Amino acid sequence: MPRLETASPRTPTSASRPPLEIEADQTVDLHKFDAIEPLVQAAIAEKKLPGAVVLIGRGDRILYHRAFGSRALVPAVEAMSIDTIFDLASLTKVVATTTSVMMLIERGKLRLNDRVSTFIPGFERYGKADITIRHLLTHMSGLRPDLDLGEAWTGSDTAIALAVEEVPTTPAGQRFVYSDINFELLGEIVHTRSGFPLDQYAKREIFDPLGMTDTMFNPPPSLRARGNRRGRRPEPPTRHPEPPTRHPERSEGSAVQIPRCARNDPHNSQPFRYSRVRNLFASGAFVNSILSAL
Repeated sequence: MPRLETASPRTPTSASRPPLEIEADQTVDLHKFDAIEPLVQAAIAEKKLPGAVVLIGRGDRILYHRAFGSRALVPAVEAMSIDTIFDLASLTKVVATTTSVMMLIERGKLRLNDRVSTFIPGFERYGKADITIRHLLTHMSGLRPDLDLGEAWTGSDTAIALAVEEVPTTPAGQRFVYSDINFELLGEIVHTRSGFPLDQYAKREIFDPLGMTDTMFNPPPSLRARGNRRGRRPEPPTRHPEPPTRHPERSEGSAVQIPRCARNDPHNSQPFRYSRVRNLFASGAFVNSILSAL
């Protein structure tokens, strides 16, 4: 299953709305935002990140929106732009998977205390019978952080088959261990209970209704030029035309490794508009340095 990609919403141009009108807010000291650029430029100089897009908003107003540095370094340097698409990585768990699961719970198709083995036959073996939807969502399942990646394998079915064979490291509910396996299983449960793979369900039930027109899994070739390549050199397409799928929730479907969410029109109402910005920074410490400066 593909993974979710995103870009920040575009700031309207002066032709559509004057910048001063966008930034007008008597309760915000806009001069504090002057501290952002030196912090980002310092992080770029220290090679903590090649570039970033910083967006600050309140309600439906965009108070600050700037691009810094580069979105790609190899095979050629490309300048960052405010509509660059970024990989949401594990924010996919929050934006797509958790939201999909909770919608199915709201509609009576799942319950938090349902056992995972109810939806994935054979999962109960090796002491996993008591693991519930709640345990997966809260990383209290007792499963290890990830499946074995030492040997190449492909496909969602293979991933779920491997998860069925997992042996818990601790009993369910006893210890927090952040695990990708939990959300791989949740993605499969969304598919089982809704009849749609996670990427299709999220698009149909979340992104399209909210007008998140650039939030998607595996962006099409027409959007790949906007992708952030994280400074990595893509494999030659003749050798790897499509990277193998290692996770049902987050397969690598793009040769340029661009993100999983979407850019949204800042004038449309949707709740994920600003939460996605966290993925644009290199580390939590870098984000904290910006927040503390403000």
